[in-house]
Amino acid sequence: MKTSIRLLIIAFLALTAGLPTLLRADDLYTATAPVADHSDAARSQAVKLGMEEVLIRLTGVSDVASRPEVRAMLARVNAYVVEYSYTALNTNDSNLGLKVHYDRVGVDRFLRDRGLPIWPLNRPRILVWLVADSPLGESAFVTPAQAEAVQRSLDRVFDRRGMPVIYPRYDLQDQQHLPAEQALSFDTDAIALASSRYPVEGWMVVRLHQPGDGVWRGAWIMGRDGQSMMRDVEALSLEAMLQTLVDQAVDAVAANFSYVARKTADQVDVEVRGINSFRAYNNLITALEDMSIIRKVEVTGLDGDHVQLVLAIEGERSHLLDSLYRYPGLEPLNPDGSVRSRETAVPTGSASGVDVQNQGDALDDLTFQEAVDSAPDIPLADGQTVPDPGVGIPVAEFEKVQHLRWIGGR
Repeated sequence: MKTSIRLLIIAFLALTAGLPTLLRADDLYTATAPVADHSDAARSQAVKLGMEEVLIRLTGVSDVASRPEVRAMLARVNAYVVEYSYTALNTNDSNLGLKVHYDRVGVDRFLRDRGLPIWPLNRPRILVWLVADSPLGESAFVTPAQAEAVQRSLDRVFDRRGMPVIYPRYDLQDQQHLPAEQALSFDTDAIALASSRYPVEGWMVVRLHQPGDGVWRGAWIMGRDGQSMMRDVEALSLEAMLQTLVDQAVDAVAANFSYVARKTADQVDVEVRGINSFRAYNNLITALEDMSIIRKVEVTGLDGDHVQLVLAIEGERSHLLDSLYRYPGLEPLNPDGSVRSRETAVPTGSASGVDVQNQGDALDDLTFQEAVDSAPDIPLADGQTVPDPGVGIPVAEFEKVQHLRWIGGR
C-alpha cells in the first residue's frame, strides 16, 4: 500500500529587506539541452531548446516561446549561435547534452525590436524550505540531504528560470522560530520571522500532495502586506509539478521587475558620491553600462569624489530607480547626502487582487483537496502569463537629480 506524503515547500521571494543577486550575464545567454546524438537534426533541435530556455530567463515569461515572433526567430536560431559543445548530462532523459552560447548583442536586439519584456540581472534570491506531513498527522522539516531528489529538481527548474536559490540551515534557531506545524498551517508571521535571518526578500508557501491516483496536486500562496495571490496546479510527476509551480511564481516576480524597451530613450540626471579613485570610477561606469535598462552613460562633471552623469534609459524611470536602488554596489541617498532606505520596486498591492490574509488556520482545517478546490480562480487575459501588479515606486519620487553613493569597492 502506498504511503501518501504531503510536501510543503516554502520559498521566500523578493518582497522584504535583503540583497538581490546580480547574475552573470554570460550565464543567462548559455544553455545546455539534451541531445539524442551527434547528428545535424538532433543538434538543431537542441539549439532551439537552448534558445527557448535563454529567452525564458531573459524575459521572465515561461511561455514566451509560444509567441509568433519567437517561433519565427527559432526557425533561424543558428544565426544567434556563438559556439557549442557536447557534454554529459546527469538527468534521466538523456546522457548527452549540447551546451550552447548565444550572441548576447543579437538576442538583446531581438527582444528590444520585438517589444518583449526584459528582466534585469539583479534578481531576488529565494530561500526554500521543505516539510513533510505524514498521514498520521506528524510533520517534520525535510533537509536537503533527506530530500536530495527534490532539491535537485528544484535546483534545475530555478536555474532554468535564472532565479538563484539558497536553503535554510535547519538548525535550532530555525526550529524555534518556525515549527513544522506552523509552516504546514501557513502561519505567515512565523514564516516571516524565520526568514528574517537569511538574505532573502519575501515569502511564498507551496503545498503539494500525491493521493492514491498518482497525480500530484498542489496549491501555493504568495503575498505581502496582507494581500496575496493563490494558484493551484496538478501534474503526473513531482518534477513536472515543481516546474509548473516555479514557472507560475517566477512569472509573477518577473512581472514586477521587467520592462519593455522604448524606441526613444529618456534622460535622467544622476550624481554619485564616493568615487575616490580611477578604479572606482571604472567600476561605476561598468556597473551602469551593464544595467539593461541603461542605453548610454554620459559623464557631465567631476567635483571631488562626486561624479555627475546623464543616463539614457529605455524603460520607465521607476524601473531605473529599482535597478539603481537594488544594485549592491550603490547606496541611495537623499539630496542632503543622508542615506535613503534601499527601497525596491515591489508592488504594495496584490498581484491578483485576492486578499487571503490570515487564511492559514482556515486552510489547515480543510482537507487538501478542499483547499485546492476553494482556491480563487484567477483569470488571465489572452497572451498574459500572470497579472501585472505594476511598479511600486511612483514617478513622483523622482527628484531632478538622483543621488547615490558608490560602495562597490575602491
